[in-house]
Amino acid sequence: MLILSEGDLVPADATLLLANDLSVNESVITGESLPVSRVIDQPIYRGRS
Repeated sequence: MLILSEGDLVPADATLLLANDLSVNESVITGESLPVSRVIDQPIYRGRS
């Protein structure tokens, strides 16, 4: 289980079980410069903020 706050780096790959208005910076993976919204049952990846 991971508990993240604004500005935290994701310490491990995970699947969201519960989230409240979560956006992550995936620019290293996708090249997208804007944060990406994530919802329940979507993956988040280690090292993203």
